[in-house]
Amino acid sequence: MREERIAEELAELCPLLPMAEACWSEAESLGGAAKLGGLTCPMADVLIVACARRHGAEIGHDDKHIEVLLKL
Repeated sequence: MREERIAEELAELCPLLPMAEACWSEAESLGGAAKLGGLTCPMADVLIVACARRHGAEIGHDDKHIEVLLKL
């Protein structure tokens, strides 16, 4: 199936990063900083940015929330 092939290709290009306790702590800090700055954003975006930071990974995106979170 075409969808399965696309999913396999994405899995190869986008490795899964473990959400260790440090990622959750980073997410809590990042979410707090966002809130103090008046930004309300989806928790998924906060978790993605926090996990990427902890692992030193880059994020390919077209998302205004992630863009702002990356600058915090």
